[in-house]
Amino acid sequence: MTIHDLGVEYLPGHHQFPQRYYLDLASKYAARHADALIAVSAATRDDLIKRYKVDAKKVFAVHEGVDAAFFRPSSKLKVKSVKSKYKIKGDYILFVGTVQPRKNLLMLIRAFANLVGSRQLVVSRRNKKTTDYKLRTTNLVIAGKLGWDYADILAAPKKYGIEKQVKFLGHVDTGDLPALYSGAKVFAFPSLFEGFGLPILEAISCGCPVIASDIGPHREIFDKFSRNGQWPMANGKSRENLEAIVLVKPNDVDKWASVLYQYISQYRKSQINISQKGQLLAEFSWEQTAKKTLQVFEQVIR
Repeated sequence: MTIHDLGVEYLPGHHQFPQRYYLDLASKYAARHADALIAVSAATRDDLIKRYKVDAKKVFAVHEGVDAAFFRPSSKLKVKSVKSKYKIKGDYILFVGTVQPRKNLLMLIRAFANLVGSRQLVVSRRNKKTTDYKLRTTNLVIAGKLGWDYADILAAPKKYGIEKQVKFLGHVDTGDLPALYSGAKVFAFPSLFEGFGLPILEAISCGCPVIASDIGPHREIFDKFSRNGQWPMANGKSRENLEAIVLVKPNDVDKWASVLYQYISQYRKSQINISQKGQLLAEFSWEQTAKKTLQVFEQVIR
C-alpha cells in the first residue's frame, strides 16, 4: 500500500468532506492492516509513525521519480509554439498543480502583486533591458485544473489590480509541460503541505530554476543536492549566488516577492549546474523508484 501524504490530518479544512472522510478512513485502515506501507517521502513516513503509531519497521520511504527522457529542455521553437497555443506573452513565472487552497496560490498571487507594485516608475517600452520593464511585462501563469474552494483564488488578481498579468490556463496537455517549464523564468511551488514535490523535479529536469515552500518533503529534494549540507540562499549580491532551487517559508509574502524579483532580474538558466542536475536524475529516477519498491515487495513475501 502506498500513501502519498497525511494532509487530511494537518489541513482538514483544505479538503472537501467526502475526500476528507475517505482519505482518513482508508489511510488508517491501511496503517492497521497492511503488511508494509510505502511512503513517497521520509516526511510522510515520519507522519505515519507519529500520527498513526505505525511500526517503523513496516514503513518504507520510496521517493517518486522524474522521467528525464520526457522532462527535458525544449527547443526555442517548441517553447514559442506552446506559448502561442496558450496565448502567453513575454516572460513568465510558472505554477503547475491543482487550483485549490493547500497549494497556497493566494499567497503567491499576493507576492506577485507586491513584486509588480513595488516598481512605481513609468516604463518606456523602448528600453526593454530595464528591470522595471521586465516586471511590468512578466506574467504569472497558473497551469492546472480547478479543484475546489477556488473562487477567492480566481478573484485575487483583480483584487490586487494585476488581472492582466495573471493567466489561469486550466488543464494543460501533458505533452506541453516540458515546454512550459523550459520557457519559464522560474517555477514557483508554494504549497502549504505536500507528500513529495514531483513538479520540482520536473522543472529542474527541464532546466527551470525553482522557488518552493520550505516544508519537509521539499527539503528532502533540496538536501540531496546541497553543498556541505546546505545550498546558499539567493541574496541578490551577484548572479553566481543564485541557485537552481531556493526554499522560502510558505507564508512569508515579502520574502517570496524578494526572491522572485532576484530570479526575474538576475537569474540565467545556463547557471544550473549540469552535474547537480545529473545527480538529481540519478537520485530521483523511476528506475530507482521501481528498484526500491521491488525490494519492499521481496521483504514482505520472505
